[in-house]
Amino acid sequence: MVVKHGIKFILSENELGVIKEVCDSDVYRVRNRSFKTVVDIGAHKGIFSLFCASLGASVWAFEPVLVNYDALLRHIEINSFKGQIKPHRAAIRSNIECAHSTVVNVRTGIDSSSIFKDANDIRSEVVTSINIDAVLEEVKRTDVLKLDCEGAEFEILNAVSDDLLSTVRYICAELHLNYFDDGQLPAKLYDGMIHKLRNMFDIDGAFMPDGRYSYIHCTNKNLK
Repeated sequence: MVVKHGIKFILSENELGVIKEVCDSDVYRVRNRSFKTVVDIGAHKGIFSLFCASLGASVWAFEPVLVNYDALLRHIEINSFKGQIKPHRAAIRSNIECAHSTVVNVRTGIDSSSIFKDANDIRSEVVTSINIDAVLEEVKRTDVLKLDCEGAEFEILNAVSDDLLSTVRYICAELHLNYFDDGQLPAKLYDGMIHKLRNMFDIDGAFMPDGRYSYIHCTNKNLK
């Protein structure tokens, strides 16, 4: 067990770097923001959810992979965040793609997962899927929407309804561009997502050498 920022973590050695990325470097840029409600899509073992809860937020955390979800539950317990972090073992999908279940492919390393195929896949799991609109409707007003979902972020953000998107104050996401490069995603999904977000949000972020974003930080123009 390690304690960082007053939070107890039980993680493997190669997962400790995620704490540095999320909590120390604040890659999602939430430390200096005022927020009460967080939707964490791709919660993994709960590092971002725990960080936000430690800052006083209520968190809806979604993680499809069983081993990660079990670790998320354990982290909630040892940090006394039961009720403040609301865990769900589910994959978030677009309204169009959402069915009752989704197959996710689990990778070597830190048990990340994706709806897309990869050479490092070691197994697959069938999990419940929930559409993004249903999540935002439940939360009512989302102060922070965080996505780290290995390519599904493009589908989700393209499909979310404009009415519900307008209730989100801030979006932070890691963009997994490799699924465009290997042909599993069409380029129009990236362009469509950026265009849609720019209509409603001021976008800042980190760039790849080819000019595409690798991280985005989006502040609602009407809810600053």
